[in-house]
Amino acid sequence: MNNEIPAPAQPEQGGYTFSFQRWMESFLRVILRVALVVGLALLAVSVLSIDSVALFVLYALMYILVLVANFAPLPYRARAGIFTAVFYVLGIAGLIEYGIRGDSRLFFVVYSVMATLFFGWKSSITTIGLILLAGVTFGYLIISGTIDMLNPVPRGDFGAWLVAFVEIALIALMLNFGLRQVFQEFLRAQQKAELTVSLLSEERAGLEARVEERTEELERKSRQSEKQANQLRAISEVVQQATLEKDIEKMLPNAAGSISEKLGFYHVGIFLLDEQAEHAILRAASSPGGQKMLARQHKIRIGGAGIVSFAVTMNRPRIALDVSSDAYFAQNPDLPETRAEMALPLSIGERVLGVLDVQSSDPNAFTEQDIGVMKTLADQLALAIENIRLLAETRQALAEVESLYREYLSSRWGQSGQDLPLGYRYHAAGVAPLQEPVDRPEILEAARSGNTFVEPNGPTAVAIPVKVRDQVVGILNIRSGRSGKIFSEEDMDFLRSISERVGLSLENARLFNAAQKRAVKERMIGSISTRISESSDIDSILQTAAEEIGRALVGSEVVVQLATE
Repeated sequence: MNNEIPAPAQPEQGGYTFSFQRWMESFLRVILRVALVVGLALLAVSVLSIDSVALFVLYALMYILVLVANFAPLPYRARAGIFTAVFYVLGIAGLIEYGIRGDSRLFFVVYSVMATLFFGWKSSITTIGLILLAGVTFGYLIISGTIDMLNPVPRGDFGAWLVAFVEIALIALMLNFGLRQVFQEFLRAQQKAELTVSLLSEERAGLEARVEERTEELERKSRQSEKQANQLRAISEVVQQATLEKDIEKMLPNAAGSISEKLGFYHVGIFLLDEQAEHAILRAASSPGGQKMLARQHKIRIGGAGIVSFAVTMNRPRIALDVSSDAYFAQNPDLPETRAEMALPLSIGERVLGVLDVQSSDPNAFTEQDIGVMKTLADQLALAIENIRLLAETRQALAEVESLYREYLSSRWGQSGQDLPLGYRYHAAGVAPLQEPVDRPEILEAARSGNTFVEPNGPTAVAIPVKVRDQVVGILNIRSGRSGKIFSEEDMDFLRSISERVGLSLENARLFNAAQKRAVKERMIGSISTRISESSDIDSILQTAAEEIGRALVGSEVVVQLATE
């Protein structure tokens, strides 16, 4: 055990560790307070019991020293020294008063123990030496009569004094040794506690660092998730707008502008491949530089330099986080602020339609998560472009089919009309067939335009076209017999409905007649074929064929002959 009291421990974060020094200072303050109260009681008792004024004055001086140690702003060692010296002086006073039979031995033992307690193990050797010195010195002076004891008690011989003080020294030594062992265990426990506190502090610091790292990681992931959610929400809006648009020339600029605005890109360009897949042609752009490129019909040769060409050739995204160090990046004077670029193929399976090109003015603006999100956007745009293309092709094919059908319908009605009456007229005398076409202005206009026409001048007249699949096959004409007659909207709805029913019925009748004719024709062909097949030689076959065809086509000359060289 060291002679010095251990220094106080340094403060730890969140509080202080246990300190032996602080504990001793607190112990000294408490014991001085107790000594102040006990000393005052003993001083009061000594007034009644002590006959020696000098001894009372000495006790009073010791009490004053205790007061000084309590309240004077003295350091720890000074106060502890004063307190232990009081017990040494009281021990000497006890020798003078009662010799070795008084309570001096108790004071000397307390003096040595207190000194060891307050100043460490090495001070116990000094105190035992001082106790033996006091015993030998005052023993000699008292036994020799140099100093008289205040009370008439036997002086004893020098051997008794020596034995008594050896006992005192041994008792003090034993107690001090015990204190030494207690202090050693105490300090070992303190060291273990400090080590444990240090390890706990390190562990706490490590946990705090890990918690901070984990918190930062969670915040980073939260920011990424929020960013990705915003991107997906923006992509959903862009795709919805692109899906609703049916015109490719409107859809592409709207999509480029929306992507740039909602996702915060400096430039967004959309390229489509030409028919030969040799060039990627810029079809839409969001930046002012992109508008200049559109004006000069900017295009990129596939297989050449540039990120766009790479995306088409490899059919996979390409990112340049720092365009200044990317081997595939091609500088564009119209886009001088570009620091990062990402090109994503617009593809349907293995077929590439074009490229979505996004550029940022910040380096390292794209992450791996951005590739996945933007690839989803590119795929949806590719589907929208393909759907618009298919819709345009379907509309064109439908228009061609409708045109062909109208031509066919017109020709069929033209053929059928040769055998049909011109129409019928109803008036007060009844219904009569038309002998020649009626060429009224409203009829001619309705036939020409295909729309209902009302004659604004003269008698009120209405002409409503009779249509079969938008093909005008007739006209329903009504003229009022009363001057100033106005056909109401209800009348017009009625007439239009009748016109639709007439057209439907006419088409059904035409189809029915055509079907009947085909059936008659098929029966005739079957009958002629049967008769021809019944003949077994060439002459009979030729004769039968000529006869049957002649019967079928009455009034016609029929020749059936074999080909000659």
